[in-house]
Order: sequence, then structure tokens, then C-alpha cells
Amino acid sequence: MTKGINENIDQASAKYNIVANFTVNGVVEVQDIVGALFGQTEGLLDSLELRELQKTGRIGRIVVNAASEKGITTGEIVIPSSLDRTETAILAATLETVDRVGPCRASLQLKEIKDLRKSKLAQIEARAKELLKDWKADSADRNSISEKITNELEKESVITWNGLPAGDQIDNADEIIIVEGRNDIQQLLKIGVRNTVAVNGTSIPKIIVDLTQQKDCTAFLDGDRGGEMILNELLQVSKIKYYARAPQNKEVEELTPKEMVSCLQNKRPISDLLTERRKRIEKPITSQFPRKSTSLRKYTKTKGNYTSSRPGKDHSPRMKRSFGGNRTNRNTQIERSNRRFKKDKTDRPKISLPKDKIAPVVKEIISSNLAVGLNDYFEEIHRSSNVKIFDELNHKMTTIILDGVVSQRFLDEALKHHVKYIVAVNIDRNLKVENPSAIELYYFKDFL
Repeated sequence: MTKGINENIDQASAKYNIVANFTVNGVVEVQDIVGALFGQTEGLLDSLELRELQKTGRIGRIVVNAASEKGITTGEIVIPSSLDRTETAILAATLETVDRVGPCRASLQLKEIKDLRKSKLAQIEARAKELLKDWKADSADRNSISEKITNELEKESVITWNGLPAGDQIDNADEIIIVEGRNDIQQLLKIGVRNTVAVNGTSIPKIIVDLTQQKDCTAFLDGDRGGEMILNELLQVSKIKYYARAPQNKEVEELTPKEMVSCLQNKRPISDLLTERRKRIEKPITSQFPRKSTSLRKYTKTKGNYTSSRPGKDHSPRMKRSFGGNRTNRNTQIERSNRRFKKDKTDRPKISLPKDKIAPVVKEIISSNLAVGLNDYFEEIHRSSNVKIFDELNHKMTTIILDGVVSQRFLDEALKHHVKYIVAVNIDRNLKVENPSAIELYYFKDFL
């Protein structure tokens, strides 16, 4: 049962709802409760009399919900208020002074003061989310249309050229960019590059080989092992003029337009790459290891360091390779060793490793900063960066082919993993080995 007074009052301007519970020892009507509120609060606070507040619209319609049972009337009173917080709190406290309704005793206790603005804010937030969701959906539709048009244009720009994916300007352009796959072609279309062709894997088609002889070709490949393998095969079978690589461990199709432009602008002549590789292979090593052989066969202990020695062809004692020792005598030994090396290049010890299995791996990883682990059958079981070859190793390696320098720390780690052979670009001096017969070291040049 509800009853209102001055029902023309607009509740839309209310900030708070004063909610109070009441109990009356007797059966009373709603009008009696409302009359008690007006009558018993009249004159307490001149500026906050209920009747005046309603007339000026500062409080809304008083709502009373009441029920009677066994001679007791209980219920709830709700008064909307547009007063400020302080005045609303004073008004709520005033209501609790009501102690009678007609002849019956009554008690009125404040339940809560609801902040209607919180509910309005929650409503605003919920509605805003709905509007934003619809807005995003509409925006996504427009973006999908734009993306669809772009994709269709890209598809039209990718043609099939002699069975291979290619840009539609491949026949008209004097310079061609060779990539790995169709996705790379579509990626380059984003920066307007349409003179492209894909090799579709590591097996270079003959048409690509012929193309490199007719036009200036640039290989733009991924920065991973796959890109390295394709580049190595192109070097062997074709006549590409330039090469460009994506950043390490990134693929061309993952690059941003800015990154692709940067990679192509920084392309390098193939001659630079070949020169760099040749220098690494032919780097003089006699200044560090003055002997004809580039493998370590036998070791003798000299003042805590381990050196290797081997009789020459004339059976005269050969000089010892010193990983330390007297620097004064070393220069003389180097000079003699160099002369002896030039006179008889065939006087080398027999290499224990199968050259037919080691040489291809050596050629493949030159200038790659990689290391490859082989098992007892000289089959590849592990490949990684040359500084992480022993990380996450789940297989037993007996041979390591290293595009780098064998340091004391690397040698110790190899011995710890029971490695028997190491083939490397170079070998550090002053190496110490507790059991010299446990490992043999070779240079790349032994297999090239």
C-alpha cells in the first residue's frame, strides 16, 4: 500500500533517497504515518520543514509501504531529496525523532541514504558500453571493407610466373627481388615492390638460375636457418648480385613496412659476403699454432700447459705447439714452421673424421655464428648459436662443428659433455687439458 503527497514533484532532480523502517504498536493507516512525519518534525528546523521543502521541490513524494499483523504495523518510508549531503543527513536524523503515530507508540530508524547518482552513473556506464560496442562493430565493418579491398588488390598483383608466385612487374623490371614464398611477395606489395619472385623452398628452380643470369637479382631472405640455407644454395647455383636479410630469427612476412624498406636499403653486394667468408677461412693461423697440421693429435705437458708435437716426414723432432711458454723462442719456431709448411703442404697427419660428412656442414655454417653437434655416426643431432650449443641438449654429441673460436671455457664444456672432436674456425692459445687424448681439434681449412 503506497501513498504520496504533492505528486507533481519531479523526482528526476533527486540526489538521494532517505530510507527508514518504522514499527507502530497498533493498527494505523498510511495517512496517519505521513501526518505524524509532518506534525512531529514541524518547528524543529525552520529551514528544513518537510512541508516547505516539498513546496519548493527540494524533496520529492513521500512513499510509505506499510503492513499490519497482530496489532503491529511495520513498513518502510522513502523520501527523495535534492538537498546537499549535510542537509539530507540532518533531515534523516530528524525523522528518527518521531515516536508516536496518533495514539500509538512508534519507532522510526534510518535504514540507509542511497546515493542516486551512483545508480545513474552505473546506468550511464552500462549504456556507454553498449554504444561503444555497437560503434566498434560498425568501425570494424568499415575496416574489414578496407582490408578486403587491399587484399583483393594484392591478390591481383601476385601472378604465376613459370609455375612460381611472382609480382606482376617481374617481366618489365630490370632488377628482381628473390624471396622465399608467396607470403613474402604479398608483404612486399605493401611497400609497392612488385618486381618479386619466390623460390618456394630451398631447392632453387632452374628458371630462377636463368633469371639471375639475365637480370640484376637481390635475394631478400629470412633471418633464420632457412634463409641461410637458401642463400647458400643461391650462391652455389646462381649469379645473384645483392643480398638482404631480415633481422635475426625474424621472417620477411613478419616485418613492418619500415623494417622492409630498411633491409632493402641496406642490401649488400654478394662479392662482400664472399670476401668476408674467404677471409674467415684463409685467416692465418700459424701465428697462433706454428705447425703444419691443423689438428691436435698428441699432447705433452710443459710447466702446467699442454702442447702438441708430432715427428715430421724426415723423422727429426718437430717443434712443439705451445699454448703458453717462451715468447722469445716462439717467433723463431713460427718462422721455421712457416717455411716448412710452404715447402711440403702434403706433410699433414691423417684426419680421423670423414671429410665427406664434415665438409658440407663446414661450408654451410661459415659466417653464420652457428654450431652443429654430430653423433657417433656423424649425423646432425643439434644446431644452435655458437654460444648456446650446450643449452637444452637432449642428445649425446661426439663432434662439434663451430663457426667460432675454441676457448678454454668452450673446451672444458665440450669435455664435460664427452665430445671427442671439435672443428672450428680458430683455436685459442694457452688451452689446458687434463687428459689430452680425450679430444681432437681441427680447423675449418682442414675440410675445405
